[in-house]
Amino acid sequence: MKVHTITTWLFGENIHIAYHEDTRNAIIIDPGMMKPEENEQIEQFLTDNNLTLKMILLSHGHVDHITGANWLAKKYGAPVMGSDDDKMYLSNLSLQASMFNLKIDTQSVKLDRVLKHGDVLQFDNEPLHVLAMPGHSQGGLAFYAPESQLVFTGDSVFLGSIGRTDLPGGNYETLIESIEREILTLPPNTLLYSGHGPTTTVAHERDFNPYL
Repeated sequence: MKVHTITTWLFGENIHIAYHEDTRNAIIIDPGMMKPEENEQIEQFLTDNNLTLKMILLSHGHVDHITGANWLAKKYGAPVMGSDDDKMYLSNLSLQASMFNLKIDTQSVKLDRVLKHGDVLQFDNEPLHVLAMPGHSQGGLAFYAPESQLVFTGDSVFLGSIGRTDLPGGNYETLIESIEREILTLPPNTLLYSGHGPTTTVAHERDFNPYL
């Protein structure tokens, strides 16, 4: 599995495009595009690399991770998948936008498939395991690809840090428990593709993250 990351301008949110070189099939994790130019970046990369979008995965429902989901789903016909535990965010984009004075499409994001802990998505011949990661938000998820030795962690854990827990649905103790249970138990060389900031590894965060 190859991963290409595009970072948005306002919140520095990472949009991860994962794809297989042999099939040219792709998935997008956390489409936080808020400007036409960012939509164009996504479209250009898919077109230039002859990729077919198969799934749109949401690690959680915060505004900076979901604003491009409806556009992608409409344009490419790919299903949107995430946790129903974050429906208060998914259905209230207008409220989230008003908090930051954002001029974006505030249509609610509807899930085509509700994901739960233990679900396994089949991305071509590679399984993608759904991990429940509550704490940053109630419905936080991570997506683990053991064959590629990587996991998309959303906003649960970053290089040297963790996600904030002061928003509705957040809980510090719950987040730490989620990270320790689902992330730190993975093989040490597993790559962590976070919702913000650079890629890191399980070993690095286990040994050097001050919150862990």
